[in-house]
Amino acid sequence: MILDFEILNKLNKEELINKFLKLNDEFISQQQQLDKIGSQLNEAQTFFNIFIHNPNPLVVVDKNFNIISFNNAFVDFAFMFYNITPTKGQTILDFQNYNNLDQTRNRLKASFEGKSLSFIDKYSRNNRSFSFKKIFSPVFNSDGEIQSVSIFLLDITEQVEQEKRTYQFLQTIEKVLNSLNFMIFIVNVETKKFLYSNKYFSNVNGIIEDKNYLDIFPDDDFKISNFIEKISSDTNLSDSSKSAVDTKEFFIEKYDRWFSVNYTKILWSNEQIGVLVFLFDITEERQNQENLQKFNSELEKLINNRTLDLKLANKRLENEIQNRKEVEQELKIIKEQLTINLKKEKEISKIKSQLLDNLSHEINTPLTIISSSIYLIERYLEIGNPTEIKKHINQINSAIKYLSAFSEQAQNIYISQFGLHNFNRTLQNLIVKVDELIQSIINSNEITQKIQKLYQTTTIFYETDYEILQQIIRQFLNNAIKYTAKDGIITIRITENEETIEISIIDNGVGIPLEDQKNIFDIFYRSKQTIGLIHGAGLGLSIAQINANQLGAKISFNSTPNVGSEFTITLIK
Repeated sequence: MILDFEILNKLNKEELINKFLKLNDEFISQQQQLDKIGSQLNEAQTFFNIFIHNPNPLVVVDKNFNIISFNNAFVDFAFMFYNITPTKGQTILDFQNYNNLDQTRNRLKASFEGKSLSFIDKYSRNNRSFSFKKIFSPVFNSDGEIQSVSIFLLDITEQVEQEKRTYQFLQTIEKVLNSLNFMIFIVNVETKKFLYSNKYFSNVNGIIEDKNYLDIFPDDDFKISNFIEKISSDTNLSDSSKSAVDTKEFFIEKYDRWFSVNYTKILWSNEQIGVLVFLFDITEERQNQENLQKFNSELEKLINNRTLDLKLANKRLENEIQNRKEVEQELKIIKEQLTINLKKEKEISKIKSQLLDNLSHEINTPLTIISSSIYLIERYLEIGNPTEIKKHINQINSAIKYLSAFSEQAQNIYISQFGLHNFNRTLQNLIVKVDELIQSIINSNEITQKIQKLYQTTTIFYETDYEILQQIIRQFLNNAIKYTAKDGIITIRITENEETIEISIIDNGVGIPLEDQKNIFDIFYRSKQTIGLIHGAGLGLSIAQINANQLGAKISFNSTPNVGSEFTITLIK
């Protein structure tokens, strides 16, 4: 508004005041508009900083698919995969795979129609495949009209590769479970439906998809419902590691056989609480026990009758007395042998139970870590947090490595304990075989300790099963690496004597506490000082001891806390 002082002089007082009030209102309105513009400029500057410095590629295109703006990460992306430096006004189609041009045009058109799209594209460089998640989002102006489309690229290569490795690992686990000759299944606590069953269970019971477990076991012979109620009353359902394994024996009418039933709580995918059930057919075992009891009863009756007959004929038949003694002696030997067999069978059953208990407990925690990490990765992918994604991918890798190592140890203890290994003795150079083992361990581990060799000679030909011998030496070396500082020293010493060959693994690690030394070869035993600090199931040294006995060798050790340990296997020539 322009002020005309001649007109102002002609106005009366009231008109003059109104004139100034109107001018003041216009001034205030213009000031508010300036403040709004300043705020918008600040927001634009903030958005610009976020846009430019975002670690993930970002690019904005107009309705002609020409580039309006892009950040530094997009420059790196374009140069890496297309060897092109992008410029404003350049078509975005220059940065698409040739066979995807029509698909990209259609997606851009859909975004300019108001749709947000998300999909995965693959790129290659130096014979390596990369996966990017692309997000097309329409950008609106102040009038609510679509003026451009932003394209956000998220590198999910590691996630895709990890998902592939996880899938392959789960396939291996499923293959192992499907190879077992006993039934395994998991039931959802809330829905009572089956979450999983192995091949053996499916072969026996048919397809169980979407079935309630009562459809398969209408009489609920082994009372799984009681265990479900017990779990449902647990206030801490998410902590599956605290759920003990229940073991009971039941006669299941459906199969007309006796079974040992083991079940425990397990955290399944998507945070479902389930019951993990193992069904072992023990019908023959029970029949053997019944036959043994029947035989003992008949044996006792036979002895009593025979004794009575011998007493009546004692005066007449001197030789009959001798015969009776011989019969009694034979029967005693048979009974003692049966007792020994029964004791051995109980020991085997106990070891099986211990293996199952530890298998269920040791597999629960890493499976829970894998399940929860995958769930969190999906969430962090939505908000674009690569640091947390990498952290949980590392947790999955650690859990997978631990499961693999535990699976191998459990298999070795089973094979060793029950004598399932087929011995293959060969005559070879022991020095060469030990060197091959050491090199394979160095290649498969990030070893920082200094490895030194003290060999009395370079050639010692010895006949043995080298697969078992290498398992023993590998266990000693793995323990030395695990319990020795990163800058420590590990020594492999081989000495040949007149009647023996000694292989020693020496370290300057933490040593073994005196109170633990008498128990280190016990199955599943672990020192209290290492539980929670170093992964392990307490199987390694017990496997080594069993294997050494099978080779006719001896294991000895000497350890001083905070000084180091020396483990030696002595081979008899």
